[in-house]
Amino acid sequence: MLAGGFLIKNKNDMIKNIVIKEHHLFVIIITIPFINFKKAFHYKPLWLIYKQTKYKVKSRYNKLKKNALHAFKMSFEHKKIYVHVSSVDCDHVSSDNFCVFKRYKDYINWLDDPNEWDWVEGRVSVKIIKKDEYDFYKKNPIKSVDYALRAFENGHPYTIKY
Repeated sequence: MLAGGFLIKNKNDMIKNIVIKEHHLFVIIITIPFINFKKAFHYKPLWLIYKQTKYKVKSRYNKLKKNALHAFKMSFEHKKIYVHVSSVDCDHVSSDNFCVFKRYKDYINWLDDPNEWDWVEGRVSVKIIKKDEYDFYKKNPIKSVDYALRAFENGHPYTIKY
């Protein structure tokens, strides 16, 4: 029984929901055919199939391209890689470090080494930079900043702005 109505199965196996509503002294019977939405929307329009297929092909192509480029660099690229590592620890102190790797494979091994990242307490960003930037920052080093102390000194100890 469904909300004052009941289900009937006819000869064609079509399920109909008969809802009974009372209107003053009369009883009104409304017949509502049951729609199987899975079958009704089973077939997709061509434009949707085209868009989905295009997206799948494009994403698979980009992933394959990225993996092929990575494999190529791991095998054949022997240029120096300059890296800028910026971090902010749990005490809101930022620090910047710069390092150089002989080749791409050494850089990836460094990124994948779990023991290398034991010191991390907060957010960390690792960027590959150009040699000019590396030389500039080696001559003019970035100073470490304590954001919590700076906020306290400015009179806003509860609002830390990066």
